[in-house]
Amino acid sequence: MGEKMINKNIRLMIGLISTRILCFYGVTGLFINKPIPFASYLFAVGGAISTIALIWEF
Repeated sequence: MGEKMINKNIRLMIGLISTRILCFYGVTGLFINKPIPFASYLFAVGGAISTIALIWEF
């Protein structure tokens, strides 16, 4: 039972790190005025929402 909890915590931490990278990539795309701003908005908002959800789950 303890091993499943450790695996869940590791998955949550990997997800948290990856969503923060995604959010950071979207925000930097907005600051440097990429040619497709919709993708940057999508990455920034999606990364922020999933970061909040993973923090809530953790």
